[in-house]
Amino acid sequence: LIVSSEIASRGLPWRTDPQTAALFGDGAAAAVLTDGESMVAGSLFRTYPAGWDICQIASGGTRIDMDQDPDAFEIGRHFHMQGKDLYKITAQHLPGFMDQLLTDSGWAAADIDLIIPHQASPLAIKHMTRALGLDPSKVIDICAKQGNQIAASIPSALDHARRSGFVGSGDNVLLLGTSAGFSLGAMALEIS
Repeated sequence: LIVSSEIASRGLPWRTDPQTAALFGDGAAAAVLTDGESMVAGSLFRTYPAGWDICQIASGGTRIDMDQDPDAFEIGRHFHMQGKDLYKITAQHLPGFMDQLLTDSGWAAADIDLIIPHQASPLAIKHMTRALGLDPSKVIDICAKQGNQIAASIPSALDHARRSGFVGSGDNVLLLGTSAGFSLGAMALEIS
């Protein structure tokens, strides 16, 4: 049993950046894995640390002490994102990342039946689809209704795809994630 959940609403900057805050949603998803013939054809994970400050919650660790600097701690307890910078670093690294994943998987782009991306934002999904030359009808996008559920977004979108009949036996499914840091992760699944 694999479970993923997020309560994004507890750290959103509604007063200072409502446009960013509105992108997120709380969520949870679970999957039961069983023995079968489905397989992972390939996976890849990379972090590009130059983007460490593009998305972050600065408080909560040891960098900002709540007792010594309560004002800075208060400001840092909310999520902060530099959307334009995040877009630039994603556009710079995503195409090469995808090429490497496809090579490692032995797939061509045409072999992908369905793409389940991290639900970063509706605009981010459109940019990713266009930048990679993907068929929009093959991309699961539940972000407008569910929000960016952070770690729960891909499992929630996968559940939506399965329940809606988008995933079937014999399909090649690509799970594609992005995260603060800046990191990219993907898994090529052959569904039996």
